Amino acid sequence: MTRSTRRELAMLPLAACLALALAGATATAADPARRSLARSVDSCADDGPGSLRAAVAAAASGDTIDLSTLTCGTLTLATGAIVVAQDELTIAGPGAAALTLDAALADRVFRHTGTGTLHLRGLGLARGRTDSSGGCLASTGNLELDRVDVADCAARDLADGALVRGGGVHANGDVVLRDSRVHECSAYSSNSSALGGGIYARGTLDLQHSTVSGNDATSMAPTGTLIPGGAAYAGAFGGGVASYRALTLVASTIAANDALAPNNHGGDQANGGGVFVAYGSATVRDSTIDHNHADHLGGGAAFIHFGSSLTRIENSTISGNHAGGDAAGVFTQPSLNLTGSTIAFNHTDGPRAGGVLVGFDHTGRIDSSILAGNTAGSGPSDLGQDSRSMLWGAHNLIGVGGDTLTGTLHADPRLGPLQDNGGPTRTHALHSGSPAIDAGSNPAALVYDQRGEPHPRLLGAAVDIGAFEFDAAETIFSDGFD
Repeated sequence: MTRSTRRELAMLPLAACLALALAGATATAADPARRSLARSVDSCADDGPGSLRAAVAAAASGDTIDLSTLTCGTLTLATGAIVVAQDELTIAGPGAAALTLDAALADRVFRHTGTGTLHLRGLGLARGRTDSSGGCLASTGNLELDRVDVADCAARDLADGALVRGGGVHANGDVVLRDSRVHECSAYSSNSSALGGGIYARGTLDLQHSTVSGNDATSMAPTGTLIPGGAAYAGAFGGGVASYRALTLVASTIAANDALAPNNHGGDQANGGGVFVAYGSATVRDSTIDHNHADHLGGGAAFIHFGSSLTRIENSTISGNHAGGDAAGVFTQPSLNLTGSTIAFNHTDGPRAGGVLVGFDHTGRIDSSILAGNTAGSGPSDLGQDSRSMLWGAHNLIGVGGDTLTGTLHADPRLGPLQDNGGPTRTHALHSGSPAIDAGSNPAALVYDQRGEPHPRLLGAAVDIGAFEFDAAETIFSDGFD
C-alpha cells in the first residue's frame, strides 16, 4: 500500500474504510461463507475454454481444480507460467505418471502469488526455466506437494549476479512434500549464491516418503565475492535441498546431489551437497542421505546455526558422500543427537572427519550408532570435533575416534552394500557375525529399524548398533535357502 493510499484511507469515513479493506482482502482470500467449488478441466489445450489456465483464472480461493479426466499424458504450456493469484488453491491430477505439465523450457509451470498454500496432487511438473528462483514452481506463500514429480527444472542467473534459490521448487513460506520426487534440477548463479538445487524453503521444509536426487546448486562467483547487500560471501549451498528455517526428513532419500563452486579456490562456500540448513533445528528420521558431493563442507549434509537449535538424526543412513574440504558425511554447527544410525563409507579430501564433524562450542550425543569406513585425506577418520566441543554417548561402533564415549567398539562392523533391504529407503545390512549385533541401546525408544514396519528395532538380547536390525531368518531367505 502506498503512502498516498494510506492518506486517502485516513480521510474516508470508518464504514467506507472497512468496506474497502474487506474488498481487497476477499479478492484472493477464501470467503468462509462461500462453498468451495471443484472445477473440472476437460481440455488439453494451453488456454481457452475448459483449459487448466482458464480454470485457475476463474477459481476463487479455496477451490479445487480437477485434472483427473484429461486424456492427454502431457499438457504443454505454450504461453508462459500459470499464475495462481488465490491464497489457497488445490490442483489435483490423475497421478504423476499419468499427467505431466510441461513448461517447454520457456517459463515456470506455476507462479503462486498468494499468501496461503498452493496444494498440488498427483501431477508431474517438468522442463521449467526461469532467470530468478523456482525453476518449475515458485510461491510467495506455502507449497504442499502430494504424489508430485518435479523434473528437469532450472533457475539460472546468467549475467546480473542475483541470488538464485530453488532450481525446482522455491517458496517464501513453508514447503511440504509427501510421496514426491524432485530430480535433475539446477540452481545456477553466475556471480552470487545458488541455494537449493532441488528445493529452497524460506520457511520450514518437511519431506515425508520423498526423494530428492540428481540436482545441483552451482555458483560461479570467485573467492571473496559478496552477495548483493554485502551480508555474506557468495557460494553454493544445498545441492539437493536448502532450508532457511527448520528441516524434517522422514522415510526419505537425498541422493546424488552436488553443491559446486568451481571458482571459489581455497574458499569455504560450497556446503551441504545433499542438505543445507541455515537456521533452525533439523530432524532426520528413517532416511538415507547418500552419494552427494560438496566442494567444501558437509558432502551429505551441513547444518549451520550458531544458536541453540539441535540436529537430530535417528534410524538413518548416511553413506558414500564426498566433500572437498571437511566432514564428508555430516557437519553440524548446532548440537547433535545421533541415535541408531549408520554413517559409513564417506570420504573427504580434507584432513578431518570423513564421517561426522561437530563444530565449535557445540555438543554431540552419539548412541548406538555405527561410524566406520569413513576416510579423510590423511587416512581413516570417522568422528571429529572442533575446539571447545564436547562428545558423549554409549554403545557405539566407531572405526577411528570416539575414544571418550562409553563402551565404544573399534571393529569392522561387517556391513553389506547400500541396497534395497526392504522398506522405503536403502540401507546397509549387517552380515552374520557382525560385532554390532545385540550390542546397542535404544535411548530413543525406537519401535522399528530404519526400514519401518515389520522390521522391529529389537531382535535378540539387545538392539543392534546402527540403523539396521539383523534378522537371521531374513539372511537365510536372502541367501536362497527358503
